[in-house]
Amino acid sequence: YRSYVSGQPKIFLNEYNVTTDVSLNTIDISMDGVTPTGINYPQLYYADNLLAIVWEGLASSSDVFFNASSSGVTGILSANAINVTDSAGSQSKPDIAILNGAFHIVYSEISGSVVKYVRVTSVNAISETENNLPKSVTSQI
Repeated sequence: YRSYVSGQPKIFLNEYNVTTDVSLNTIDISMDGVTPTGINYPQLYYADNLLAIVWEGLASSSDVFFNASSSGVTGILSANAINVTDSAGSQSKPDIAILNGAFHIVYSEISGSVVKYVRVTSVNAISETENNLPKSVTSQI
């Protein structure tokens, strides 16, 4: 969930037991060395015992950040977060999916009005550089 703490936007990830109605763990989503300003648009995905989150935040400009865990909410550590778009321009509105153990991230590149794609195969390493997605995709069934 997104909230304000001392006037700064924050994103929290909360593990909740619906049976006992108890909050088990709450994690402040951030990245070591990056002041958490402008944090917004968190997206979560869980599959194959992998939990992943992407969000928009301000570093040198508006960038997209990523973190993941194979051990649940408590494995989301700020030291493991990476900036997947540390480049000029404004990158925003991320989304994420997990397929075959890889994290697939898409986001908007404002300056070129394009959607970009990055694949991450480990929790803290980008395995594929940014790619523009085609303006249209034709599916053959």
